[in-house]
Amino acid sequence: MKKTLCILLAVLMIIGLFSGCAGEPDPLRICVDVDAVNYQRTCDSTVQEFVEALGMLGGPTDVELDIIPAEASARGSAIQRIRTEIMSGQGPDVFIVLCSAGLNGCESLFPIPEKIMENNLFLPLDEYMEDAQFTDWNKQIKAVMEAGRNEYGQQIIPLTYTMPITFYRASDVSEKPGKETTWQDMLSDETGVLATAGTWYHMDENVSALYTGAYLEYILGNLADYENEELLFTEEELYQRTTEVLELKEAYEDGQYADVPTHFQTRMRIGYQNIEPDDWTKDVCRGIYHHEPQTMIPIYSDDGGVTATIMSFAAVNANTKRPEDAFFAVDYLMSTSYQRYSELYAHWLTGMDAIPMQTDLLQEDPDFNEFSVERWYLKQENYEEFVRVREQITHARFNGGLDEGFGMMMFECRKARDQGEDYAPIVAECYNTLKQMIAE
Repeated sequence: MKKTLCILLAVLMIIGLFSGCAGEPDPLRICVDVDAVNYQRTCDSTVQEFVEALGMLGGPTDVELDIIPAEASARGSAIQRIRTEIMSGQGPDVFIVLCSAGLNGCESLFPIPEKIMENNLFLPLDEYMEDAQFTDWNKQIKAVMEAGRNEYGQQIIPLTYTMPITFYRASDVSEKPGKETTWQDMLSDETGVLATAGTWYHMDENVSALYTGAYLEYILGNLADYENEELLFTEEELYQRTTEVLELKEAYEDGQYADVPTHFQTRMRIGYQNIEPDDWTKDVCRGIYHHEPQTMIPIYSDDGGVTATIMSFAAVNANTKRPEDAFFAVDYLMSTSYQRYSELYAHWLTGMDAIPMQTDLLQEDPDFNEFSVERWYLKQENYEEFVRVREQITHARFNGGLDEGFGMMMFECRKARDQGEDYAPIVAECYNTLKQMIAE
C-alpha cells in the first residue's frame, strides 16, 4: 500500500511539473538577419532597443533574440539550426530579414521568399492586420505589398524597397514618361534620354562592376510563376535582352548619347548624395543640386510599368504558438514613427540601398531631428516627381534569389562579347540554373 502511494505521489508530481510548464509559454523568439558584418555589436544594441520598446508599448516582454551572425561559418550553422527547427514545426516566431543578407558567397536564410510562401511556412496575417494598433496599411505601397501575398493571404510584410532611377534637371528634360512606357520604348527613344536611362552604365563609384549595365530583372519584370514553378520568360528572350543591354552600353561608350543632358543614376535609397540637405552649394551627382527641380526616369519593363525590389521584410512563423504577440512586433515595426525615426531602418533594414514602405516619407519632416530617417528628404517638387514614378510600380520582387544569377551572367557575357566570343552558352547555362532554382 505504501509503495503504491509513493508511486501515485510521484505521478502526481510529474503531472504537476508538466502542468506548470504548460502554463508558462516559451519566450517570443525574434530572428533577425541583417548581415551586420563589422557592426554586429551596434546592430545587436539597436535590435535590443526595438525589443524594449515592445514591452513599453504593452507588447510582449519575454522576448528572446536570435540574431544570425554575419561571419560565414557561424552564419551557416545558425541558418541550418533554424531551418531544422522550422521543418520540425518549431523555430522563431518572427523573422526580420534583409534580403541581401547572404550575398557575397554567404548562405541566405530565405533565398527565394516567394517559394517559402508557396510552402506555407509563414502565417497569413490578414485578420491580424485588420486590428493593427500602429500601422496605417493604406499608407503602404500597395503594389509592393502584393508581392508578399498569395492565395493564402498576406504572408510577408515588405519593410523597404528600391528601384533604379535616372535623374535629370527638370529644366533640361521635361519629358515625363507614363506607366505604359516599355523597355522597347526606351530603346527607340530618338532624344536619347530614355535610352540613357536604360544604359545603367554610369553608376556610383562604390557599386560593383558586376552589376553595371545589368539590371535585367527590371527589364524582364515579373520573373516567375512560383506556384507552377515556371519562368515567365524564354531563353531566347533572355538572350535578346542581354544583347540589347550590351549594345546600349557600347553605344553609350562610343559617344552616341554625348548630347544627352547632365544626369546621374542610382537605386532609390535614403542618404544618397543628391538629397543630403546640407549639400546646398557642393557640386554633387554630376552637377545636379539637391534644391533643383528634377525629372526622374526609371527602367521600364517589357510589359510596361516599373518593377520594385523588396530589400527587407518581416514574417511570422506559421508554427508560432503566440500569433498575437508576434504580430504586435510586426505591427510596431511598420508604424510611421518607427519607419521614420529608428536606427534599425536607417542603418540596417534599408541596407543604405532602399527606402521604407510608408508612402508619405521622404517629405521634409516638421519634427526633424538628428535621429530622423528623413534627415535625407526631398524638396517638395522633387518629392511629387518621385511619387509620380512610384505610382508606376506594377509589381515587386524580393532581392537576391534569381537576380543574383543575372548579375554574374551579365558580367561573363560582357567579357565574352569584348573578346569576340559567343555568349549564347553563358545565357543558356544561366537560364537552366534559374529553372532549377524555382523548382527546388
